[in-house]
Order: sequence, then C-alpha cells, then structure tokens
Amino acid sequence: MKADRPDAPEWITRRARKGGNPGLAVGVMIGVLASMVALNMAGQAFKQSSTRPLAQSRHQPQAAPVAQISRARPEAAPWSDRGRSVEQVRREAVSLVWQSDQPAVSAAPTTRQTVFNDQNYLPRGADNVVSLREGYKPVETEKPAGKVRVTIVEQTPSMKVRACWPLKEGSIERRNCRFRVGLQYRD
Repeated sequence: MKADRPDAPEWITRRARKGGNPGLAVGVMIGVLASMVALNMAGQAFKQSSTRPLAQSRHQPQAAPVAQISRARPEAAPWSDRGRSVEQVRREAVSLVWQSDQPAVSAAPTTRQTVFNDQNYLPRGADNVVSLREGYKPVETEKPAGKVRVTIVEQTPSMKVRACWPLKEGSIERRNCRFRVGLQYRD
C-alpha cells in the first residue's frame, strides 16, 4: 500500500532546520561539563583519603606479637634419648597422649581464650587419629548363586489385540474398536 506525502501527519512532513537544534547541543555540553567536575572532585577526595592513612601509619607504634614460635628443647622430647629402649619411649609417648586428652578440672567457669602465648599454652591431642584397637575384618565376598529353575508362563494377548487385529495399525477404526472393547472387557 502506498500513501501520498500530503496524507502524512504534519510532525512527519515538517522538515528539520538546517542548523540543527541548538538547545539540545547546549544541554549535552552542560551535562558533560557537570559530569567531568563531579568525577574530578571524587578523584581528589579519593586521593586524599587513600594517602592520609599511609602518612599516619609511619608514626603509629608496632603492635606486640601475640605468640612467639620457638623450637622445642631436645631434652623435652621423649624420643631424643637414643640410649632408651623403644618400649620405654612408646610408654612415655602414650602417657603424654593420655594426659593431653584428659580435660583439666577447674572450679572456675570456663571462658573463651582470647590471648595465646607460651605461658597459657595447653597442648591438645591430634584430631585425626585413627584407632586400630579393633581388629581388621575383611569384607566377605558374595558367593555365586546356585542354579535357579525358571518357569515361563505364556501370557495371552489382551482382548483389545484379539478383537481388533484385522484393522489397520494407527487407523481411526482400530482406535475406536480398542476403545469399545476396553469399555466392555477389563483385563
């Protein structure tokens, strides 16, 4: 369908001025200028906030370490003496483990520990210890089944198949036949 130019609405047929729209250009320039000023001010504020803590941190005293790591003394380790027998070392190690597993009894209510240092250190036992006190029990494998006697029972076809067999597969007549037979015989 074709339309004539005089039939179009006036706002479509009006020709644009050749100079463009000066109001739109002035509005865009004001928006760009305001955005640049806002970004510049935000950048200056970010610079001042990020450099101030660096200058102040030089004059702050260093915090004292919470815990110090030191090597264990060789005489404290039960396995360090080569002259003792293996059984003596094992007994001492087991007694140390049992002592660390037993909780200390105190009359004061327990509070959460917030300070950790060498004076208040209490050794704990390992969390991932596996006990082998129970003997190893191998998994029993399944025995193969003996011979099974199978009896096959022949199933008779349903009444729908027996009554509607001469009709063509997928036809409307066969569908209607199966529907009628299904209503009369419930098998």
